[in-house]
Order: sequence, then structure tokens, then C-alpha cells
Amino acid sequence: MMFAQEKWTWENCKEDLRRLRGRMGFGEEVRFLGLRLSLEDGTIYDELRNRPYPKEQLRWERIYCFLTSYARAEPVPETSRLITHKQLKGGEYCPDAATERSKSLLLQRFGSRGERLVKAARLLGGSEVKVGYGDYAVRLRPLPLIPLTIVLTLADEEFPASMEILFDESVSHYLGAEEVGMLTALTAERLKDADELLG
Repeated sequence: MMFAQEKWTWENCKEDLRRLRGRMGFGEEVRFLGLRLSLEDGTIYDELRNRPYPKEQLRWERIYCFLTSYARAEPVPETSRLITHKQLKGGEYCPDAATERSKSLLLQRFGSRGERLVKAARLLGGSEVKVGYGDYAVRLRPLPLIPLTIVLTLADEEFPASMEILFDESVSHYLGAEEVGMLTALTAERLKDADELLG
């Protein structure tokens, strides 16, 4: 699916998005990554910064896009099998640019500051986890039924720092590869916002 911004307006998406109330892990309100979507008029509020979430750079349209796909799905059990973007259904054909940009943003922000990554994740409802490799790993739920794991390996004498972003295999049931990229980009951006708030 190619992203066509004119398709992802509140007017076009509201019927699907309103179905999220009380479904797909949401309660009466649609809240995720420190954001709150109004099901009355489609406005998005930034609860981290206590102000409306900016609309520029197609931010709202991308959120409407992945939430619409999520709203059309039915819950499935998690598999506990972690996969990369390339292993997603369609991921071998869909450019991984959004995920790579997300890794770069996270590396730039947290590459030598793993403790800050953990604190920023906690601010967004995430937690530190063990995955068997890397120096730090956090798990967040950017959407209630979609866990996302970020693994940071610190630099040593031989190799630079690296960042891996992993998904439960069940993510393909909810989102296509392009939508996963959008959700990943938003998660990275919100971790950066959370880190800025921590001072």
C-alpha cells in the first residue's frame, strides 16, 4: 500500500476509528504513546507536553492510516516470536527506510545512554526487558496489542553502537509493512520527546 495523504483524513477514517472505543485493547479513550485521539472530531492531543499534537509533516494522516488498519483487525494471541521489519509479511518488498530512520534517531539520542532509553520508555508505559543480547532492551506497546522491542548494544573497541527494533510476529495481523514503519517512526519520535522532557 502506497501512502496517499488525501485518503487519510478524519472524514474518511472516522467510522473505522470510532470502532476502537472499547476494542483492540483501548478503553473509552484512544490513548497511545502519550497521545490521545478524540473520537468526536479526530484531534490529537499530546499528553506528554500538555498541548495539541502538531499536524505538520502529515503526522495526523499517518496516525489515522495505521489506526484504521488496526481498527479493522480482530485480536489474535501474541506468538512471543520476535521478528525484524524485513521478516514482516511484505517487508521483503517494502523499503525499510522508516525503520532505518527510526534506528538512526534512537542511536543518535540514546547510543551511549542506555539508562536514558529505559527512563524514556517508562514514561511511555514501557519497561526494561531481557532478550539474551545487547546491553539494554525495552519493550513498549505503541498500540495496546502490538509490542515493540528496542535493543541497544553499546559501542566497544571493535564495533560502533547498534540499535535493533523487533516486533512480535503477530504484528502482521494488524498492520502492513508500510504501516509498521509509520508506527515505528512515531515510537522513536515519542521516545525522543520523552527524553527531552526528562531534561
